[in-house]
Amino acid sequence: MSSTTADLISSFASHLPTSLLHHLSTPSPSLSPTASSTSRIIQTSPLTPLFFIDISGFTAMSTILSVNDLSLVMNEYFTAIINVVTSFGGDVMKFAGDAIFVTFPPHPPSPSGHRLLLASLCADTLVQTLSSYLPALFKSGVGSKLQKSYLNVHCGLAYDDCTFCVLKSSTYDEQHSRCEFVLFGKVIEEVGLAEGKSNLGEVNCCPKTREFLKNHPDVNWIEGDSDVDSDPNEPTLLCKKGEPLRFTLSPSFSSKILQLKKQTSLHPLSPLNYKKSFKNTIKQLTTDEKRIRELFYDVGSFVHGVAFEEMKESSKVHNELRPVYTVFLNILFKPGDQSFEKLDAVFSCIVKLSSKYSAMIRQFIVDDKGTVCILNYGLKGGVHKNMNEMLFSLLNSLENELNKLNVNFEGGVTLGKCYTGIVGSEERGEYAVMGSFVNLAARLMCADHGKYRTIVSEENGEVKAKGFKNLIKTYGIGGKVGSRGRRMSSVGSYGLTHELQNDNTLFVGRDNETGQIMETAESIYHSPPNPQLIVLIGEGGVGKSSLAKQTAKKLTRRGSKVMKSQCVHTGGVSYPLSSIKGWIRSHVITLMKNHETTNHDSDLESLLKNIGDSICFKGTVGNELLARSLLEIIGLMDESSNVVKVPLNEILLFTAEIIKYGHTSKEGAVLLLDDIQFIDSASKSLVELLMNDDSSLNLLIMATSRESLKIGDSLEIPVRAMGVEDLALLVDGLYNHNNKSMSKGEEEKRESDSPASKRMRKRTSRLIVEKSGDFLNELVNISGGNPFFASEILSMAQDERAIKRTASMSFSWDPTKNHQGLSDRISKLNSVSELILAKFDRLSAVARSVLSVCSVIGSRFMRGEVELLFEGSEIDVAFEELMLSEIICVEDEEGGETTEDDVAFKFVHQLWATTVLENQLSTARVEIHKKLAERMEGGNIARLLKRLRHAREAGLAKIALEVSKEAGRFLILRGWNLQASELYSATLRIDSVEGVLRGEKNETELALEVMTDLAKVSASLGDKQSSARFYQSALKLYQSGVETGNVENNELSFAIVSGIMLLLKWGTIADEDGSYERNLVATFISSAQKAGNNAHVSRAFALKAVMFQRQENYDLAIEAQRELEEVYDIQLSSEISKHYGSDRGAQNYALGAQFMYLRDGDGSEVREQVEKTVGFLDAGVMERRNVHNSFMLLFPLVLVLVEIGQAGRAVELWTKHILETFEEFYTSEASVFFKPVFRLTFLWLRLKEGGGGSFRLTR
Repeated sequence: MSSTTADLISSFASHLPTSLLHHLSTPSPSLSPTASSTSRIIQTSPLTPLFFIDISGFTAMSTILSVNDLSLVMNEYFTAIINVVTSFGGDVMKFAGDAIFVTFPPHPPSPSGHRLLLASLCADTLVQTLSSYLPALFKSGVGSKLQKSYLNVHCGLAYDDCTFCVLKSSTYDEQHSRCEFVLFGKVIEEVGLAEGKSNLGEVNCCPKTREFLKNHPDVNWIEGDSDVDSDPNEPTLLCKKGEPLRFTLSPSFSSKILQLKKQTSLHPLSPLNYKKSFKNTIKQLTTDEKRIRELFYDVGSFVHGVAFEEMKESSKVHNELRPVYTVFLNILFKPGDQSFEKLDAVFSCIVKLSSKYSAMIRQFIVDDKGTVCILNYGLKGGVHKNMNEMLFSLLNSLENELNKLNVNFEGGVTLGKCYTGIVGSEERGEYAVMGSFVNLAARLMCADHGKYRTIVSEENGEVKAKGFKNLIKTYGIGGKVGSRGRRMSSVGSYGLTHELQNDNTLFVGRDNETGQIMETAESIYHSPPNPQLIVLIGEGGVGKSSLAKQTAKKLTRRGSKVMKSQCVHTGGVSYPLSSIKGWIRSHVITLMKNHETTNHDSDLESLLKNIGDSICFKGTVGNELLARSLLEIIGLMDESSNVVKVPLNEILLFTAEIIKYGHTSKEGAVLLLDDIQFIDSASKSLVELLMNDDSSLNLLIMATSRESLKIGDSLEIPVRAMGVEDLALLVDGLYNHNNKSMSKGEEEKRESDSPASKRMRKRTSRLIVEKSGDFLNELVNISGGNPFFASEILSMAQDERAIKRTASMSFSWDPTKNHQGLSDRISKLNSVSELILAKFDRLSAVARSVLSVCSVIGSRFMRGEVELLFEGSEIDVAFEELMLSEIICVEDEEGGETTEDDVAFKFVHQLWATTVLENQLSTARVEIHKKLAERMEGGNIARLLKRLRHAREAGLAKIALEVSKEAGRFLILRGWNLQASELYSATLRIDSVEGVLRGEKNETELALEVMTDLAKVSASLGDKQSSARFYQSALKLYQSGVETGNVENNELSFAIVSGIMLLLKWGTIADEDGSYERNLVATFISSAQKAGNNAHVSRAFALKAVMFQRQENYDLAIEAQRELEEVYDIQLSSEISKHYGSDRGAQNYALGAQFMYLRDGDGSEVREQVEKTVGFLDAGVMERRNVHNSFMLLFPLVLVLVEIGQAGRAVELWTKHILETFEEFYTSEASVFFKPVFRLTFLWLRLKEGGGGSFRLTR
């Protein structure tokens, strides 16, 4: 369990602030079962700087972005903010929805006033750089076509007393523990007041902060116009975007504060660094099973339940938009009674009761609104059948139990679609539930509650909430809960407003609404046929579809047939009956199942057998395919059995009769029609036909619309317009036609009296007499087990008028009809593929071109991909033709999410994609792949892999390698090393890339980078043999590339040589006589010299010297050291060492002293080399904070000093450059891998200084 558990602990760490994480990692954490509760008070400080950052703009974006885009935008902004905060040593303590609290811990130890100044500088940097922030999504890609939306901040800064503590409680069943960390004290109240006064792009500070700054001798406070008459007890503007900070620092003090900032950013306990060392510490603890398990439960107890479970399963938390109950509770303490003990008791009460009634605690926090607990129902893993009842019982029990603690609460409850997922950055984030309904719940909690704990069922005033443009009336859930008769609260359970179509809509309970719809349905079933249309109107996400489906379930139990369909906006392409095709298809399939027979002896079946088709589709699949082609098959003959081209209006009439044929007046039918605002004209006409029928159809159509929908202008039918906010307001039988109200009966009379209507009805009745039940039977029989083939033949024959009906109602070819040689063509068709190609030839030129590109892309393709090769107008024409021909369709006609910017399409049948692709010239396929690979731009990993496929098929080695390198590094950064390895390997096997590896093409440098990355990732996966093979192949490619001139960047060899040297050290690569290593070092030196970088040349000579030392050839080792000294530049190398971690050239000076001592013993040459090395440390050029580099340089040197009798000097050097420097920059509390060695070496040197010890420096 240890390694997996250790990984989870590292993942959980990002959910906790650094201060808490450091506390939990101490040997005796306060969360142990035997620890006292007061030990969970981690820190109490009379003066703590607290920075409160409130973000604006997410709510507006949630209405225009998909969940994935919203997540990207939010976390991009949070990451930018967190990066600024941590660069000043700030620790993100709490996320409060779209706001965060930041403290500035004393690492390194420093006065709180200095940390307040750091916080002030941090605040100024934040508003200057991140106010009016435009996310990357709105600069390019899909977001560039949307109205630009900016993100902003308004902040508060306070300086007062603060306590940081941990609250802990076991659950109701005593099986689990839940912990929360909270900040409380005067500073919370002050920072809330300061933030509340700030406008966008501003930071206000509390009075105590202002007084500290004004009275500090090294701070010059700049009085502003607003200060003249300002109240000294009110917050003051500290900084504003575009304006200078309200104070300046004296030069010397400014330098001191900036130095503190630098030291903070480097300190091992700072938020910027500690979590990395924490993860390393966890890895080192994998053998300590007990400690790992303790940390797992201690750290995990702070992680939200949803995140905890998902991370255990897949290490990833999924982002969602889902309907959620949100409960905000404001805990009301008696004045002066908010102590740690009381907070702990209240938290324990809430944890136990929440677990008892299956609620999830989102957060327990002390913030600007008071002491707040946020509960949720409906999150992943938290959906239950009776959430309403459970919520009421929970609130009732909480009231009773908290009263025993002399504590009350006020709350607000909402139900609505919210964003759920991780917000923040990779290093610091938390699970959150965000959105306008969360904002509304918080606002309701703060509203005037009157005599109720929460908002009640009678009207209780209005509130203004973020994300809602109008004032919201508040209601509650009717009925009594509990023995005391307390009426619990919610919002909008049965209604919110009386503005039917234009107001915001919310609801919690739906029994009343569904009851009214059921009454409407009952009135249909128990009276003469009376079709009804009910339209539910409301903004996106309020639950219109959910309400319609909930009602449909009840109607299904009553015996009604329920059909579902969705009107889809297809990005400018609309085709007949697309809105309700799914409904028609489902209905016809049902009818066909009811009429299925085993008689397949039809002329058409014989024809199919003669053709020799081997592909069959039977059963439900076959019926569905046949139903897809219904509109192509119906209406082929007139009364004289002559083939005709039936007008659309008669097809619609016939389709309406087919629908009515399958429904009895007893059972009735229900059609759910989502997003009716997108309905196509043919579907609208069919709905009008059904609604105006008065013969036999009991039909209830439940439609939803996001728009207020000028119903009279949209549908010329009687409408019951219902807002989900108040279904009692029905427009019964009335609609607006040409600005005149007309009753249903009057309109039906006008429609039925029209001559056109009479002719159509007469015509349709004759068709139905001929083609009702028998016709449906025949549709099944003629499929012959291959309805797709049958429908294609019928479709083609319809255009050429070459089909006839026999007396037995079966269909066959008419040999007397020889239009344009069709009989000859048909007789030569040998397969479905040839039939498809015959239909392909009849498409327009642009449709054929677009179809060819679609087949190359694959069975599923995005409109945006096709747009890379065609103009938009061409695509509109081609897509409409292809959809009308039933060749392609929108990927998910019945519920998929599409936008105008990019729509997913698919082939109706895979045969189309494969046949068109197989019959393309290979040169044409390659050209399409080439253009797509060249024109596609970077994006997510899926898009990168698509581009890689096109590059591979087109033989574009350069693009394949570039994309592979980018995609592979993307995967590695996320820890997907195995997937990256497979990707690199597949790329190197591409024919065009293999040509590069053989030296036939010029992309050698790219191939080297990919192969080196593959070698690195193989080593990280533990496959050292493969790593060695790839490194050695890369070295050969590099050497041949240098010879042919295909490689000009000599620095590419550095990573290769370094990797091979490591494998040599591990013994993975055999080198018994050392010749391989010598050649390798020679290559490294040559490459470094060609690159002209002396820092790398000196590193190469250092490798050479160490190699000869291992072989005990000290003459050559010293010679290599002399070569190093000729090129070594301490200034240049000290800069390089910032990247490599240590200065290998300087370290080799100390090793050179060892080489000389081991060869000659003590002498002037040795002592001269010692002084050179000490000179590097005393010169002040090397970074003093890089104690690791100083250690690597000094350690071999002090061994020599001891041997030549200068142990005392060794002690001085070690104390000055190691021990004191480490204390100065990192304090004694810091923990690093080498720290024990520092102390042990010092003790040994002191021992040698006194003449003790027996260690000798020998070969």
